[in-house]
Amino acid sequence: MNHNIMAGLLTVVLGCVLFYQAGTLPPPNLSDQVGAGFFPKVWSSILIMLGAILVWTNAHLHKGRANTKKPEGVPDNPPCSFKEKYVRVCMVFTLLLAQIWIMQYVGFVISSLVFIPLCAALFGGKTLKSLVFSVVTSIFVVGGLYCFFTYGMHMPLPASI
Repeated sequence: MNHNIMAGLLTVVLGCVLFYQAGTLPPPNLSDQVGAGFFPKVWSSILIMLGAILVWTNAHLHKGRANTKKPEGVPDNPPCSFKEKYVRVCMVFTLLLAQIWIMQYVGFVISSLVFIPLCAALFGGKTLKSLVFSVVTSIFVVGGLYCFFTYGMHMPLPASI
């Protein structure tokens, strides 16, 4: 069995378990509040959908592509060594800690608008086109998260001091 299909199935199972466990959390005290289980149920539902998409795409869309050859002129991407991967992970962790520390001074929006393009540049976005794409993507992601939490969940994101 394909490793991606197995990972997708495990993701669906994990999402189902998390969804069930979120239902066991206590209900809200007031009728107009969102309960403690709402947010975990939302994310576990997203996890279930993403796992199902992973299974479906690997089972159906790539069915006939297993024996196809790579087109001529396409360069091989050399795999990263363990040391390079370790350094990148450490750099992302350092960036994440820096974002958390800076967030108290500039807030969620500005710190995230800086953090996302920096991570994209760290993992290969070196061209101008990819950097512009990562900046535009970060604007949409941060804007979407801001709207989701502020207007959908009625929960403020961290603001500056």
